[in-house]
Amino acid sequence: VLFILLTLYLLHLHLLNRKLNLAHHQLADAEQALREKNRELEILSVTDKLTGCYNRHHLDSNLTTAFEHSHRYNRPLALVLFDLDHFKQINDRFGHQAGDRVLQAFVALVQNNIRRSDVFGRWGGEEFMLICPETSEEQAMQVAEKIRQAFSEQTILDGLQQTTSAGVACDLRKSSVDDLILAADQQLYEAKRL
Repeated sequence: VLFILLTLYLLHLHLLNRKLNLAHHQLADAEQALREKNRELEILSVTDKLTGCYNRHHLDSNLTTAFEHSHRYNRPLALVLFDLDHFKQINDRFGHQAGDRVLQAFVALVQNNIRRSDVFGRWGGEEFMLICPETSEEQAMQVAEKIRQAFSEQTILDGLQQTTSAGVACDLRKSSVDDLILAADQQLYEAKRL
């Protein structure tokens, strides 16, 4: 009888151990799924849904950090603001889905023409920001012109050639992030007037 009780007890322990192992594997799988979902959420929290580039929240955070780094170490930092010219007319003439394709084409073009250290994203609507660490104003102007020229040569919708304007500013002469943005915005306004 003692042998039977001991055998049953060991069998019971074996079943409990199997259940524990199963629960451990399920917990490990759930933790892995949670890590993956957290990574997805992190990406979604900094990404513009339509274009896939960074969103304004990420740009704000990154620009503040880059500006502080630039001032602390006396290193150049350039900012480029892009605005797609007459964009409302595209939406009015071809529809919003066509406008979306223009925005996506612009993002793809810029992402293929910037460095990995640069940060590019959608500032709002049809406006985009390019943060260029370790870049002089002259170098940023060259990048902006290269992008402007390439975009104007690209045909996106039924023979329509879209253009973009850009404003460039360098932070070494600015006392705050807002001053830097304002300077780039003023340059953008001047470029759109030409």
